[in-house]
Amino acid sequence: MKPRDILSDVEIQSLLKKSDFRGLIELATTWGLIAASFALVGFWPHMPTIFFPILVALIILGNRHLALAILVHDASHRALFKTRWLNEFAGKWFAAAPALLDLEGYRKYHLHHHKYTGQDYKKETGDPDIILTRNYPISKKSLIKWLVKDLTGRSAPRLYLGLIAMKLGIMRYDLSGRVEMLPRQKKSVGGWLILGIRRLFPFLLINVIIFTLLFFTGKPWLYLLWIASALTTFQFFTRVRSIAEHGILPRVPNMLQNTRTILASWWERLTFAPCHVNFHLEHHFLMTVPSYRLPELHKILKERGVLKNSPVAKGYSEIFRLAISK
Repeated sequence: MKPRDILSDVEIQSLLKKSDFRGLIELATTWGLIAASFALVGFWPHMPTIFFPILVALIILGNRHLALAILVHDASHRALFKTRWLNEFAGKWFAAAPALLDLEGYRKYHLHHHKYTGQDYKKETGDPDIILTRNYPISKKSLIKWLVKDLTGRSAPRLYLGLIAMKLGIMRYDLSGRVEMLPRQKKSVGGWLILGIRRLFPFLLINVIIFTLLFFTGKPWLYLLWIASALTTFQFFTRVRSIAEHGILPRVPNMLQNTRTILASWWERLTFAPCHVNFHLEHHFLMTVPSYRLPELHKILKERGVLKNSPVAKGYSEIFRLAISK
């Protein structure tokens, strides 16, 4: 089924309409919540009870790390901003850079996911993300083990070391955890140092700015929350999001069967589903629709019966049940 089988040309044009203002709101909301999380802990007056705001901040910051990754995703589809140069600039510096991601590298990688969704990966063909979901469902004990590993920071080193290796051209760009080494580069120590500074400069610059701003508030230790959330809650939310979108589904070419939408509550949007990422089936149905128009597309598809036999979960609790349905 193609979009034009369901939607008129006028509807498609309306859904694909991008807005610099709405893109700015998405970006500002993400960074506003990041600032609010730091402020919540930094200005909490009661030391004996400070563990509660720290927990809240770790949850929101983990969600916002995920939101930055989603904004990179939207920018890779050139759907974050209407103005092309603004989409590339904001996507690179205000979304990809703080998360150690690469906008152009992700764009090439992610288009393969759309082209081969759910199909076994064979280097140049197949879904590069299939490894994230192909083993589900699993036992309850196994799922708990993996989620605890995420929340205790034991999953994160592999991710970030991989991202650094991809930046340096040591590994092929791949966010699934698959390791594919590139031909060895012959460089001196100085050559590697220069390459590292050049390739990692955006990430280092944005993180230095975050630390400096916190330093001038008199509370530089708040930066530890940014690091801790990246190593723990972000890993947890990312795993659940991956299972939710394509896990425990048939490996067929039909996007209405191999991709899931989740009807998220307000608290789920502050944890697993920032930036309307829960409307994932709708995104695959018409992949360049800006995220803020996905709820509208969902409503149209539902009213026209398109989603009647498609996987639509009623919240993320259903995802946990499906993940351990083995």
